[in-house]
Amino acid sequence: MGKKRCMLCISCMLTSAMLCGCMGMSSGKEPNTENPVQQSEWPETTYLDEYTQVFAEMQGERAALIYLDDDSVPELLCLKDGEYQIYFFDGSKAKRIPLPNEEMKANAYGNRYSIESMESEETVFYWFEYVPRKGLVRIHSGNAGERRDYYLVYDEGALSIELETDDEGDTWNTYDAKREITNEEFSDRLVEIGYDDLTCCAGLYENVEAAYQNMGHTSDACEVLSDFINGKTYAVDYVENRCNVPEDGFVTRSYADFNEELTAGEPWWEGMEYVDFDNDGEDELIMHGYAGARLYFDVVGDIVYKVLDTVFTTDASYVAEREEKYVVVKTDLTHVGRQDYRVMTYDGCCCLVDWFRLSAVYEGEDYGADDSFEYRNQAISMEEFETIRNSIQGK
Repeated sequence: MGKKRCMLCISCMLTSAMLCGCMGMSSGKEPNTENPVQQSEWPETTYLDEYTQVFAEMQGERAALIYLDDDSVPELLCLKDGEYQIYFFDGSKAKRIPLPNEEMKANAYGNRYSIESMESEETVFYWFEYVPRKGLVRIHSGNAGERRDYYLVYDEGALSIELETDDEGDTWNTYDAKREITNEEFSDRLVEIGYDDLTCCAGLYENVEAAYQNMGHTSDACEVLSDFINGKTYAVDYVENRCNVPEDGFVTRSYADFNEELTAGEPWWEGMEYVDFDNDGEDELIMHGYAGARLYFDVVGDIVYKVLDTVFTTDASYVAEREEKYVVVKTDLTHVGRQDYRVMTYDGCCCLVDWFRLSAVYEGEDYGADDSFEYRNQAISMEEFETIRNSIQGK
């Protein structure tokens, strides 16, 4: 993965740090496999006329053209009233691709998983996530205060459910066609089917013509991060309003503003590192602050997003390597009588795809074989606890 963990002081990070930290980062989160060059002219193609008419009739607010399958005609992705809708061209007209059931939503807005946000109720924006030309899609559903992710398969104008996740009761629940499966089996299935290659549709445009003109657009993630660090652009902190035009609802802040709050104005807390904490082959940005506080940032298209913050002594975090993947580990190790680890795995869209709790509860200064140990809500032995704990130590 080319992990780079160079701790840098603020005084030098704006020069050599960017060269060191960004080496090996590829351009953008969405591979340029759909159209290698930008479009320059509107072709005489029936499907574009059909898509334009559909978009106008539905009064969509944003559009993109994506290749869900491997034919030569892209699908139309629309954002309307905070939900995604997808259309395909059947050779004569544009038709909507229905979701597997009426209750399901392809939400563009929602809450984080509770393990990420803890007491925070921040609303986040969900980019549409798919594997180009492979027919694999992930959508985020659920009502207010809930979150459920559906992993779908697209084939000949229809979507079917392959896998599901939720975190009801602060437990990571995983399903296969409504049947509950183990977290480990779920993770294996993601890789086996190919969902580990999900990427964000990084561009949403005001009409179909603009979407067509930008089909080949990619961004340099290193440059986007550099502009943020150097004060040229802001990063999205959270979503304040669920707007039809997403960027109108984004609350953005400068690097200096984040840094001032993170360090409480004390320069000796300052620092940052580049780590591929979402396992996509690109290095993301982690800002360091007082008492171990951390802010985790990623790039989608031309925008920097705050993915995660850990700001309390009972919520201290670090990145570790476990079973050939990087994980973010939240810890509570400051209280007598307990050791608590929450281990989080992200994918290339910076979406949580697994998390578990590892804990020891005991009386006195240290634990013993007769105390209580837990892993994924199951009792384990002291030896098993120590083996797993040793596998998530920071590198």
